[in-house]
Amino acid sequence: MKQALPIWVTSVSDRLDHAVTLEEMYSARTTGRMVAACGAILIPAALSAPPGRRCGRCVGLPVQRRANQRRDGRHGRPNAWRRFRDRTRNG
Repeated sequence: MKQALPIWVTSVSDRLDHAVTLEEMYSARTTGRMVAACGAILIPAALSAPPGRRCGRCVGLPVQRRANQRRDGRHGRPNAWRRFRDRTRNG
């Protein structure tokens, strides 16, 4: 798996910012609980809450992304138009 840029989410319980993947945020949409890179289970604070200090364990850990996720966050292959455009630009 490739390394992704983390999304920093403030936890209600410890008021620290934890690194969370986009997939983890998506899977937590029903329960409201997320698992951070450090393994902490957190309930996110309101978006209006100020950011806290970054978790010391999350800072040093790489956050993994799926193999088909590109750096810009999109998944899978580019659509037909992008493939055509890229081929014509490159000659």
